[in-house]
Amino acid sequence: MLSEMDDRDDIKSSISTVLPDLPESILNIVEETLQSLGVGTIDDFQFVQEADLLCVLRPIQARKLVASWKQTCSEMFGDFIAVVFKSCLNSCLLCYTVNTNNDYTPFEK
Repeated sequence: MLSEMDDRDDIKSSISTVLPDLPESILNIVEETLQSLGVGTIDDFQFVQEADLLCVLRPIQARKLVASWKQTCSEMFGDFIAVVFKSCLNSCLLCYTVNTNNDYTPFEK
């Protein structure tokens, strides 16, 4: 139950960060609209499209929200890829060494 409240606060906060002048009543309607679409966490924002918000926001407001969420998701995804790549690279370097013939052979302990 507490987690759901935290998720709602995160959703509301992410909306008001991008649209700080949005009246509280509209903010609540946007939050309800997102929940009715299936948005449960901020990770779900990557699936929201501008058209999903046009029933409650003006086009520019909807574009701002979607653009902000896409940028945030892209940054998060990019960081994830970088971590995975670095981890794989480190694993490969630990497992293999280049011998004098420039072909890869398993590292021997």
